[in-house]
Amino acid sequence: MKIEDMIARVNTLVGHGRYRYAELEGYFDECVDDINEALYISLPLVSTIYRGISTEEMTQAEIDSALTFSENSTANEYTRIPDAYLRNYVCYEVAYRKLRDEDEDQEVYGTKYAHANRWFRKLVAEYGDYTLGDSESISVNGDYDELIASRGTTDPSDDTALGYYNPLFPEDES
Repeated sequence: MKIEDMIARVNTLVGHGRYRYAELEGYFDECVDDINEALYISLPLVSTIYRGISTEEMTQAEIDSALTFSENSTANEYTRIPDAYLRNYVCYEVAYRKLRDEDEDQEVYGTKYAHANRWFRKLVAEYGDYTLGDSESISVNGDYDELIASRGTTDPSDDTALGYYNPLFPEDES
């Protein structure tokens, strides 16, 4: 999606359609920062794409599409985030933040916030890498192997060995 299309979308969402790139640049960059933080990645900011990137900084998909990036141009294409998320998260979030900062009523920007938040959760769910690795099981006195070694016995049923203490079954004090 071109930066100029993102600006037009924000202006449509805001309702009065008068913002230029310079007024929205910081908001766009904040949204990309939020995505970078949530997904632990390093997408380029919208301002970086606006200033133009070199061939070395382009992705293979951008090279294959024969995209060119002019200096300081809103005609530059932001391809690092899928268009659906640019339209439904970034543009809505920018509209929300801009209206909030202009002290509009919550009724005006609340629906934009809710829409952006829902799409942000979708983005994180789709692109987040939250694979759980193998974890160790929890034991009262440490790992099982260490527990057996500290007891001086290899018989796990021998709970009378020195150093073993089960807080659920305190020793007889008589």
